[in-house]
Amino acid sequence: MLSRDRSRSGRLIALVKRDFDVYTADCVTEVFGLIADKKKKTDAVLLDAGLDGGVKTSILEELSARPEYKPIPVLLFTENTEEMQQDCFLEAGAADILCPPLTEISVKKRIMNAIRAQDSVIISEMEQMLSALPSNIYLKDGEGRYVFSTHTWHHLDDRGDPDWTIRGKKDPEIRKDAENALEAMRADERILQTGKGCSYVIEINVDQSREFYKIIKEPLLDESRKVVGIIGLINDVTEEEILKKRLEQIAEYDSLTGLHNRRCFDNYVHTLKRGDKGCIGFLSVDCNGLKEVNDTYGHLVGDEYIRMCSMILKISVGGAGKVFRVGGDEFIVVLENAYSGEVEIYRKRIRETERLYCIKDKAVSMAVGGVTQELKDSAEENERILMEALTRADRDMYLDKARSKQMK
Repeated sequence: MLSRDRSRSGRLIALVKRDFDVYTADCVTEVFGLIADKKKKTDAVLLDAGLDGGVKTSILEELSARPEYKPIPVLLFTENTEEMQQDCFLEAGAADILCPPLTEISVKKRIMNAIRAQDSVIISEMEQMLSALPSNIYLKDGEGRYVFSTHTWHHLDDRGDPDWTIRGKKDPEIRKDAENALEAMRADERILQTGKGCSYVIEINVDQSREFYKIIKEPLLDESRKVVGIIGLINDVTEEEILKKRLEQIAEYDSLTGLHNRRCFDNYVHTLKRGDKGCIGFLSVDCNGLKEVNDTYGHLVGDEYIRMCSMILKISVGGAGKVFRVGGDEFIVVLENAYSGEVEIYRKRIRETERLYCIKDKAVSMAVGGVTQELKDSAEENERILMEALTRADRDMYLDKARSKQMK
């Protein structure tokens, strides 16, 4: 506070001190010394309206010229209504004029309004600058409501209102994808409660488009380390996620049959070690006569023979199990939570289905072996058990292949 005469400002100081810490200055240099003091946070500057006009103007110009001072509002004060004609100083940047009648409530309210108004200007300017970036940067308050967002997307529901704004709203109020909106709100609640940030990728399927966004959220803390809001960053990662999924498809699926491949099978067996699938059924399957088909008709027809066998397995098993192509003409079918006799049921179903298919003049035929294995509680023990079960299923398959050759 800078006044022409301390006696003029005594009553105002008493009123302001009830809600704020007040530091007085005797000259312009002291004013800026107080503002620059890191130990004293300056919320507002109060200037005596009776000061020389040049003094007031120089302070206003200096505060406006320096970006670090721009958030600080300047208010003029007077006990003399004749000094109220200060329009030129309002135009120069003064936020308000405090004049009679001065009461505790009115003084506090007008100072707080000036601080909020200046904060709003700064946020608006920040929002405008950040909107030049492709990322969406947003700020939420301590209740999870938007304060500002540099961008909005087509998946927000503005209800066709031309005056619609994101400010003051929570995600479930504005987003078309309700599931992701709830996830966002729950993440906000966790951050506000724990003070720990998070990041995650969401998939949005609205307006006939598929998009992926990476969301990064961090808590905003006040001087006492209390969480007062959330600052967030949203990046469009659609291209990266689609490429990632394509690479996963290539890595885990067999290009010839569309079945899961050997790598996927090995990873899947690793998960079975936990023992939470109960009893597991394995069917080991091998195409009969593939070499003969290749030698007679060529490898293109041989590939079609493999595809036909994979189709028969998928039709026969349906949603009851998982089918993997683990080698050239080798397949494994896994039945989770298999009951006694289920392996034999699907072995017969494969036999019945393959009778309906032939390639060129050759009937489609597969050798099928199967076992059922109960898992234990120990992952280490289950690893051994699973390998032994697969070996037994292979052995049974080779016996079936031998029987098939004897029947010719």
